[in-house]
Amino acid sequence: MRSRPGGLAPLALLAALASLLAAAPPALGHGEEEAAAAEVPARTLVQQALALQTQQDDAAEALEKLEAALASEHQEDVDLRAVREAIEALQKDDHELAVEHMNAALGAEPKPAPEEVPEEALEHSPEFEPGRGAEEWIALGVGIAALLAGLGILALRRTAA
Repeated sequence: MRSRPGGLAPLALLAALASLLAAAPPALGHGEEEAAAAEVPARTLVQQALALQTQQDDAAEALEKLEAALASEHQEDVDLRAVREAIEALQKDDHELAVEHMNAALGAEPKPAPEEVPEEALEHSPEFEPGRGAEEWIALGVGIAALLAGLGILALRRTAA
């Protein structure tokens, strides 16, 4: 008996397609994905929403994360009222207010403007006094000598060429 050339190729193609179709139904199911999202702590979701809004300016994704935070089973350490206010602010396209509400939901207080350091804070720190010894003058002289030597060598090569 003679076998046909390429007789295994259609069979291999059929087997590959069958394995793809067999694996597709679990990948298409969204019920498990939503159940897994409910397991994510609300604090994590609010942090992700804040990052999406501040780093990528992606209000739609941030809104999804905030809504998931409200549906989360683990809502401890999050101010849900502030999360709702952040959602309202995003729906009104007030992104700065939404960021403030997300920070409030996480318990973050706005940072005060930096002030001058009080004198008492530096009371025990030694003042920096640069050394003004002979080493500086020697290093300066060596640097200038090296620079002049390099320029001299360069000049000699140019005249020789």
